[in-house]
Amino acid sequence: MESNSNNNKEDKVVDAEEALERLDGDRTLLELIWQTFIDEASHKMSELRSALDNNDVEVSERLAHSIKGAAANIGAMSLKTVAFGMEQAAKKADLDTVRSNLPLLESEFQKAVNCLLELLKKRD
Repeated sequence: MESNSNNNKEDKVVDAEEALERLDGDRTLLELIWQTFIDEASHKMSELRSALDNNDVEVSERLAHSIKGAAANIGAMSLKTVAFGMEQAAKKADLDTVRSNLPLLESEFQKAVNCLLELLKKRD
């Protein structure tokens, strides 16, 4: 699913083709990964908000890292990039930067979930 009318990889919310390639074409496994992401990633987002509320640098870093990895697994590169920046900021104990990027992370996360739901509807 693309976010704009262009077909550039950078414009895709979720690059399903790339994710499928990484799984040697196993569409069933890819759909399972997508469903797992939908089911579990929202909990990680909630946990990250809680960690930030508690000024917990270590947990914030771990959760940003986890979200980054999950985003990479589904082919959501914009989400991965935002999570990576937050992980790096948390490594430096810069929770202000992590907090300031949270709205963008939440936006990219919601775009990814919406895209995955649409892709799952289009199953063959």
